[in-house]
Order: sequence, then C-alpha cells, then structure tokens
Amino acid sequence: MVKLKINPENVLFNRRFQIVMLLASISAAIVEIAIGYLLLLTQSISLFTFHVFIAIGVIIALIAPAIILIFQDRRRNHIDSTLPRVLEGVSEGLQAGMTLIESIDEVSKQDHGFTSKELRTMVAQMSWGMPIESALENFARRVGTDMAKKTTALLSAAINLGGDLKSLFRSTAEFLHRILDAKDERNEQLRPYLSIIYVTLIVFVVTMYMLYHSLSGLFEIQSNILKIQMTQD
Repeated sequence: MVKLKINPENVLFNRRFQIVMLLASISAAIVEIAIGYLLLLTQSISLFTFHVFIAIGVIIALIAPAIILIFQDRRRNHIDSTLPRVLEGVSEGLQAGMTLIESIDEVSKQDHGFTSKELRTMVAQMSWGMPIESALENFARRVGTDMAKKTTALLSAAINLGGDLKSLFRSTAEFLHRILDAKDERNEQLRPYLSIIYVTLIVFVVTMYMLYHSLSGLFEIQSNILKIQMTQD
C-alpha cells in the first residue's frame, strides 16, 4: 500500500485550507466570548473577567491569520535565498551545452524547496509553447517577492536584447548574493532594536493589566459602598 506524503507547509498555502482556518479561528473566538457573556449574565464572573474573555477571544481570532502570514513570509524568504543558486545552476547548464528550458528543467529537479515547484510549473508552461518572457512574468507573479519581480524583469529584458545568457545568469546570481548579504547585515543591525520594542511591549501590557485590575477593584469597592449607603437610607 502506497502512503502519500503530505507536507504540512504545502497544505498551509492552499487557499481553501486558509479560509477554513480563518473561519475556525473566528468561530472559536465568537464561541469563547459568548460563553463569557453567558457567565456574566448569570453573574458567575465579574465584568473584569468578561473583559479577559474578550481579550482571549481576540487572541484566538488572530491565531490563524498570524500562522498564515508567518508561513507566507517564510516561503518568500526561502525563495529569495535560493534564487542565486538557481541562476547559478541555469548558468552551469547553459555552459554545459543545454538549452535554456533544459537548464531550468534540470535545476527544478534539484532540492530548492518552494522554488523547485515554481520552476517545474514554469518549465511546463514553456513546454506548452509559452514564451520565456511570459513564463518568467508568471513565475514572479506566483512568487510575489520584490526580488523575484526585479530579477525576472532584468532577465526578460536581457533575453530580448540578446547576448551571452551564461554570463547574464552568472552575473545576476552574484548581484543577488550581494543583495542578500546586505539584507542579512541590515537585519543583524536591527535585531537589538527589535528586542527593545518587544520588551517595551511586554512591559506596557503588564502595566495596563495591573492598572486595569487595580481600577476594577476600586470600582467594586465604590459600588459596594454605594449599595450599603442606599440600604441604610
């Protein structure tokens, strides 16, 4: 019996599965808030606890969108990081005497993660008669990253003008390597500032929680005093 291997990351990029995740997350949040409201109506919890229910409901509703955005960002970063190696592989194929389609097909058989799947789609489109420029444009649109769009635009213009494709792909790969190195250096410099922002956010949330909890206790004391005064009158 043959067992199909399903990559969880590929499932997360399925549009229908994403919609189901969003609906499930929102439905769970609504149910959780509704339970809190019913407990509030039956006076099983205080108003402050109901506000906690609302906060937890908002967090539950944001879980699915956050997961989807994280994996989409991970996919884009992975594709950008593999583009230089892909171009180098195409250049080596051209240097070995292969045609452009054969070189791209050979690179798509290698393990480049998400990029390999998009390359196989591009090879299939070109084998059906689609021009290389249109196939590159479709590739950039499916990937959706700025680096892929700029790279494919550069390659399309160079292919139309003619010239040595081997040198073109090799020089473009070297240029992308420099861009990625500069991006990594910038992220490394910004990492301490991001840590400060996260710590500040945590301190702010804790302070707001303590302040709200203190004020809610003060309001309950005042309401009890008013009830006692009204009873005495």
